[in-house]
Amino acid sequence: MELTTILGILGGALSMIAYAPYWHSIFRGTTRPQRASWLIWIFSNTLILATSFALGARDSLWVPVAYVIGTIITFAISIKRGEGGTHWFDVVCLVVTGISIILWYMTGDALQSLIINLSIVAIGTIPTVIKITKDPHSENLNGFSFWFLGSVCSLLAVLLGKSVTIDLWIQPVSFLVLQAIVVSIMVVFRYRKLIGKL
Repeated sequence: MELTTILGILGGALSMIAYAPYWHSIFRGTTRPQRASWLIWIFSNTLILATSFALGARDSLWVPVAYVIGTIITFAISIKRGEGGTHWFDVVCLVVTGISIILWYMTGDALQSLIINLSIVAIGTIPTVIKITKDPHSENLNGFSFWFLGSVCSLLAVLLGKSVTIDLWIQPVSFLVLQAIVVSIMVVFRYRKLIGKL
């Protein structure tokens, strides 16, 4: 088995494993998933998986597969145990997501579709980031850290592959950047008093 395949599978495994501490913290009542974010991520992750496959991604597909499965389950759990989804900003994010999906349908181009869907993921991240700034303990740091590591492996699988083109690396880079932002904000807002003393 090639190193790129191993890295891709490892990235998918880490991304799926990330849901275990995340779901556990939801049922313990310490994590309250933002419903609008998870609903948006269902659509965007499904479309990203489809367009990445159409563009020829193979080794890096394991992460989007894990995200599709995980987001569906997490959203189902969030209906009862989450928060948000009815605030005006959540509704705006959902409307923008709908417009982006229509634009994707109208373009019919796989790379443009991937870029639009990655934009949808970014839009879906905004309500969660806002929630973290207000209550940094309302999200699970372990889960997001595993998702970050999964994206690192996925990106390495692409970069070490035979064909490194923008349409193959744009998805793992985008996921990695968004997760780095979420993890950083969570750490800064949780430990800002300690950071301020350094």
